[in-house]
Amino acid sequence: MEAVCPSFVMVETSRTRTALVFDHFHVVKLANEKIDELRRVLWREAGILQRNAIKGSR
Repeated sequence: MEAVCPSFVMVETSRTRTALVFDHFHVVKLANEKIDELRRVLWREAGILQRNAIKGSR
C-alpha cells in the first residue's frame, strides 16, 4: 500500500492492532519526486546568477 493511497486513510482510521508497512523503494521514490518538484520551483524563481549556483548541484 502506498502512503498516498486513499485506502491508507481508511485503514488508519479503522485499524486495530494493524501494522502499516512501507517499502523502502516507494518511500525513497516519493521523497525524490518531492525534491525534484522543489528544485523546479527554485529554478523558475531564481535569477541568472542563482541558476548558475543551482546548476549541477544535483
